[in-house]
Amino acid sequence: MAFRPGFLLLALRAILAVSEPCSVLFVNQGKHPITLEYVPPGDEPNRYIGQVVPGQQHSEDSHCGHQFALRVEKGPPTTVLIKSAGKVLFKAQTVKVVVEPAGALIGSEMRLDTPGMRAQVEATRKECQIQFQGHQQDVDYFCSKDFDHRFYVEARVEHTDAEFKKKHGSAMKEREALNRHQPPKFSTFTDVGFKVGSMPQDLHTELLRFHSTERLTKAKPENMLVFCPNLSGRESDTWLLALPQDLRNKIETSMRPILAKWSGFEPDDLQLTAIYGVRLYHNGSVLYDHVDRVDTHVISAILEVQHMVGGAEADAADKELWPLHILDHDGGQHRVRNQVGQMILYESATCAHGRPQPFIGREFANVFVHFAPRGWPDKFRVQPGQPRGFRHPEL
Repeated sequence: MAFRPGFLLLALRAILAVSEPCSVLFVNQGKHPITLEYVPPGDEPNRYIGQVVPGQQHSEDSHCGHQFALRVEKGPPTTVLIKSAGKVLFKAQTVKVVVEPAGALIGSEMRLDTPGMRAQVEATRKECQIQFQGHQQDVDYFCSKDFDHRFYVEARVEHTDAEFKKKHGSAMKEREALNRHQPPKFSTFTDVGFKVGSMPQDLHTELLRFHSTERLTKAKPENMLVFCPNLSGRESDTWLLALPQDLRNKIETSMRPILAKWSGFEPDDLQLTAIYGVRLYHNGSVLYDHVDRVDTHVISAILEVQHMVGGAEADAADKELWPLHILDHDGGQHRVRNQVGQMILYESATCAHGRPQPFIGREFANVFVHFAPRGWPDKFRVQPGQPRGFRHPEL
């Protein structure tokens, strides 16, 4: 059966927003055809990509942190987790697929098992138990051995503090340069660049219900890149609670007219480019100041679903747990206080934003929505010396 070029990118465009591209080459070194599937986050069924026949190779422009399943006939799947660009070498043995270590990925049978890794697992589990102290159900789920081999744990063994500081610091310098150089190249659509308000009550109610009922059954480690300058998978233990399609549809339907009115566009002139979340930030997470990817993240919203503080149950709605730092179009700095049910509209490709202080709390749950105006980016490039404010045609 033939592959559908670009299938994976089109099918998953909504969740590619925050991870780095990883081109992966799947190589069948065996004597039997192998079925290749994408493993989406959450409880969605695997998505069929195609078959790799003996001697054939197949390339996927994927993203680091994604998982794929390989199977022969009706045998059990072998899952591989992409950690960087590279090759996946495999062959079939009876009804099982054997994956050879290639340095680019780690599968269910390729996990680190060294004294250092075992010690790190125990240390991380103890930290986790302290973080969720007083919330036994959280301890049972997030501190479970099922998640011992997430990036947050393994990266602390694979990369020393000194190595991380050096490489992550280098990546952050590049990001800081991008924060300066990217915004002046593109049009702006609002006077300030961001606006704070309350999300529609019915939308928040559904998001809150979904988060409350599913976080301890369906959340999975996000596995961000170790040296990501925005949100490091070694430094921040973030999780992803994948949204079902009906809730994604409601988010789009609710937010499209709000963002269109704010930015001066007709709703149909905005193209949905990504809905990501629910992202669960846990204690100690750091989101460094950054501008978003310029090809897709333009007119956006942060939906603050829930905040959970440590210790006894408390309503964190009126506490400034983890404010958003954001620069306006004139370079002015602002701190946006937290509020459960709050939505922050922002021009994400041209206003640097982040939460650069470590999160002190139990959990901070957000959803991100991104649109781009039709014709972006070419229609909205700004030459040096030209005004950046976009003038909408008279209706």
